[in-house]
Amino acid sequence: MFRPKPNACALVALAAVALLGACRRSIDPPNGRVDPQPTASLAALDSGATMLADVDIARAAIADGDAMAAANDLIVASAFAVRLPDSGSAHPGLATPTPLSAFEAEVMLTTAQSRLELGDLAGADAALAAVQQRAPSRLASVDMPLLRADQSLNLARIAVDSEHAGELKTQLTIAETSLDAYRGSPHAADATALAAAIDRTLKQPRALEQLQPDRLDAWSGRVDGWG
Repeated sequence: MFRPKPNACALVALAAVALLGACRRSIDPPNGRVDPQPTASLAALDSGATMLADVDIARAAIADGDAMAAANDLIVASAFAVRLPDSGSAHPGLATPTPLSAFEAEVMLTTAQSRLELGDLAGADAALAAVQQRAPSRLASVDMPLLRADQSLNLARIAVDSEHAGELKTQLTIAETSLDAYRGSPHAADATALAAAIDRTLKQPRALEQLQPDRLDAWSGRVDGWG
């Protein structure tokens, strides 16, 4: 059961540590640096695709009015942004901008974070829309809903640990919507069934308060296995 919501600043700090830990899928190397790349099958996807999925989730959270969830989504997006190539500036006169460099992505995500902190949700959303236009990704569009669902379930797990019921609902709603939109083969039916299970959980009275972390781990594990 959730206790009273903690101080927002403390929660963001806790979430930042936990989110970066969630992105890490290997033991820290000797120099202590954190590797944010996942190890499950979905982790074989490029960092640009994962960053783009987290930006998508952040925009969905903004649309839902959950600035805290959006801020936490951007923490994860930033962890993958640093892994983008160092080259890729746009050139004047080109009809199509070149993919974002790591530096450009970090600047744009930081701008979005700053606008969130100022309560400017529309400004943050506009900054993220600009990221979406240039985010590098080799991921087929049909698979993006699956990656969004996987990232949202990871964030939902962290919301349980930090006892933030509002963000838990936001992330599960995004996961449910993403799974329901997935049309990839051969797991479209499995994704639809999992979306229905999440939807039932969202609609049951007090179900979120009683949701156990191992249930979220099981859901996330299933999605990982479909990648």
